[in-house]
Amino acid sequence: MTTPEPTIVDTVALKRRPLPAHPPELYTVAAVAETIDVKQAMSDAARDRYRDRGWLAVEGVWDEPTVVGAARLLDDLANGRDSAAAERQMEAVPDGASATAGEAAPQVRKLGFSVMLASESGLPVHEPTMLGIVRHLLGCADVELHQAMALLKPPAGGREKPWHQDHAFFDLAAGTPVVGVWLAIDEATIANGCMHLLDGGHRDGPRPHFAIRDWQLCDTDMLGLGAVAVPLVPGGALFFDGLLPHGTPTNRSESRRRAVQLHFCPAGAGRVSKAERFRTFGDRGTFTC
Repeated sequence: MTTPEPTIVDTVALKRRPLPAHPPELYTVAAVAETIDVKQAMSDAARDRYRDRGWLAVEGVWDEPTVVGAARLLDDLANGRDSAAAERQMEAVPDGASATAGEAAPQVRKLGFSVMLASESGLPVHEPTMLGIVRHLLGCADVELHQAMALLKPPAGGREKPWHQDHAFFDLAAGTPVVGVWLAIDEATIANGCMHLLDGGHRDGPRPHFAIRDWQLCDTDMLGLGAVAVPLVPGGALFFDGLLPHGTPTNRSESRRRAVQLHFCPAGAGRVSKAERFRTFGDRGTFTC
């Protein structure tokens, strides 16, 4: 007999409704990440550090022309001038309010790409410097793109992405190594919502997730832990393990923050059902923790 998959909440509505302000203590900065250069990232020492701490911050992964091209693509997609993105997710607005004509781009918080069509759309998913580091960290030459998206934080209120583990969103077999690559298109700062991570937190394995402000880790488990903040200049990248807890606070600044996020795994990695994934990471329909 087939086991039914668990009931899944309406995640579109969940993500679009206005959110309460998150407690500042959720993103207490204990340290600021130091970046290394591309040459250092290809060393055995960097790979050992990545496996121990779950992340590397690397400067100059995408050169200026690549960043400029990606920025132009994201702006075209956010403004509706191109239909290459499979998903365009908007910021929440108060009940009864709507975006004014011509204001689509400031309202967009996420652009999702088809993995099969990401490269054709113009997203530089095969950029050689980036892929070289991914292969080095995974320890295999044959890797595949598992997810491609752009994450946008409009100024003056671009919403939080609560603490979570990315592997919790993927129907990949337990134990599959996943390397996330978070690439700064604009300068990412503590003020505008750069990445915050729990140093070494991947070593504790899968954690239960709950549908609260998003599908996320329990706030009470993350309050006051002391995060590593990862400011990056355009073209810089955070390489991080799929089990590393991370999140980004609300953008309270007057500057926008655009980033491309890609995930890679070994080619041919095994898949599991959503039901099995939820048994590992928690029932997506549970709102309390």
